[in-house]
Amino acid sequence: MVVEKSKSKIHEDKPKEPSIEELKKQNAELHEKYIRLYAEFENYRKRTQKEMADRCSYANEKLIFKLLSIIDDFELALVSCSDEGKKSPLYNGVNMILKNFLFVLEKEGLTQIASSGREFNPQHHEAIGTIQSEEHKKDTVVEMQKGYSYKDKVIRPAKVKVVN
Repeated sequence: MVVEKSKSKIHEDKPKEPSIEELKKQNAELHEKYIRLYAEFENYRKRTQKEMADRCSYANEKLIFKLLSIIDDFELALVSCSDEGKKSPLYNGVNMILKNFLFVLEKEGLTQIASSGREFNPQHHEAIGTIQSEEHKKDTVVEMQKGYSYKDKVIRPAKVKVVN
């Protein structure tokens, strides 16, 4: 008897087979999940590819930013020379080095932001004060330190004074 009882229990515990409609519904749900997951994965893949391309494209940005202080030093050295000193070979040599240095950086994507006499633009200018001027229009800027952009991204805004 014990054997018969266990056999009947096995037949009772068997799960009921799902109907065709239930299987179709389950299949549609799984397909929908698959489509969403695939779309999310494709978006992730595209986003990471773009991030990698941006990282490679802007890999030199930090180095170029650090080199801007050297450009400033060269320009200060040239400005500080007297009229008599500007005729010397040393002045001409330093000027040639600066021009060559700027040429190389421009080939890499560095551009100077034109500022003096232009209207104040907070995306390209950093206002460090105001100034009274008869020769400039109101809300235009007078450049105090040059600004630079690297491949369409401002890496150092121009430090300017805004005309009242």
